[in-house]
Amino acid sequence: MPVKCYGKLTEKNYGSFYLLIPASTLEKFLSMIILCAVISPLVACSIYFLVDSLLCLVDPTCGDNVFYLISNARKTIMDFVHELDMEDTSYLLNFAHNVSSPWLYLDDIFGASLPFLLGALVFRRSKTAKTILSLIGISIVFSILSAPFIDNFFETTFDNIDIFENDIFTNLPLIDTISDTIVNLLFLAAIYFKLKTLKH
Repeated sequence: MPVKCYGKLTEKNYGSFYLLIPASTLEKFLSMIILCAVISPLVACSIYFLVDSLLCLVDPTCGDNVFYLISNARKTIMDFVHELDMEDTSYLLNFAHNVSSPWLYLDDIFGASLPFLLGALVFRRSKTAKTILSLIGISIVFSILSAPFIDNFFETTFDNIDIFENDIFTNLPLIDTISDTIVNLLFLAAIYFKLKTLKH
């Protein structure tokens, strides 16, 4: 979606025309974000859920639709935890409650298109492919740099039988929200800076 909407901004004719639109950089930036990071995911998810519901309604062998499965995911996980043969499942229940909350993943849905919007403004050709390759490269570098710390964390954490009492697990929603927010803000800043400095 970002490439289809804004991929031509790196072309001289279209990009020059876009720069002449009587709107500030902030207004253009906000319109980009609202369209690509809010409206597009909302419409795509709505269409997906609608089509899936219609298919399951027409075909009884389809089973439950995705919306129903997601809405009942927490109950399924909680029932599974209750069936475990453990003395104290309070920490595990808290962890399961946190990771099964659909609100935990809203920022991921919002930020999914941001790398591709930045790629549409940075790369001149093969924008989607280069964006994906860049994300893979960044992930590899980050994995290599963080591997020693992750190994040490898992060695010390998983040796402890009370693993779900660890601060990482008890504060997982907060940690996930903060990390996702930082990443999204970095992408937003990069998109705004690139749009502001766009010249032909």
